[in-house]
Amino acid sequence: MADRRGNAAKRLAAMPAPPWFKWRTQDRGERCIRFITSYCRPGKGHGAGELLRLAPFQEQFIRGIYGPGVRAGAMSVARGNGKSTLEAAISLHALFDADPEGGAPQVPLIATRLHQIERAVYDVALAIIENEPELRERALIYSGIGTRRIRTPHNGGELFPVSRDLAGLKGLRPGSKVSESPALESPNPSRARSPDDCLRASCKADRFAVRAGGSLRPVR
Repeated sequence: MADRRGNAAKRLAAMPAPPWFKWRTQDRGERCIRFITSYCRPGKGHGAGELLRLAPFQEQFIRGIYGPGVRAGAMSVARGNGKSTLEAAISLHALFDADPEGGAPQVPLIATRLHQIERAVYDVALAIIENEPELRERALIYSGIGTRRIRTPHNGGELFPVSRDLAGLKGLRPGSKVSESPALESPNPSRARSPDDCLRASCKADRFAVRAGGSLRPVR
């Protein structure tokens, strides 16, 4: 049965340390793969309600974006290959099992239009949380208009959708981000500074998972 307690009740509940805190491996790519295959259950589509099973190319992508010196990764595969679900799962790992050296995790989900990223990734992430008690118990869900976000009290983290607007992205200090596209159209490309450039300049951990044109590629 789904937990219907409010956020206030969850704040007061005494929670033990998350089980993934006990994992011995410190490799971020391997931790991400283990987290996804242990706690991420999609809410619809093939295998709904079951733990995700990653294809070899998906594991390759995850290991690639967490490789030494890698700042960004781009994936382009045909429709129906689980891009949005993988984005949501990677984002949730970045939120729930953040690198402790990076402080409280901030994970923005970015797209040109807010409803685009909400429907494609954020709502998928919410469904994954709803389907897994271990995540649901540790998440505070805020659903107000313009304030939709997921917070994790155990590490002070938050994940939220945001439109791809330079003014809206200023001040963000994300350890990870997911973007629907790495390019920003501008009438004057020579002077335009993309949101990705802004985030690269201000990001502490500089970890990006970008869904874009092109093949699987880590960007150093």
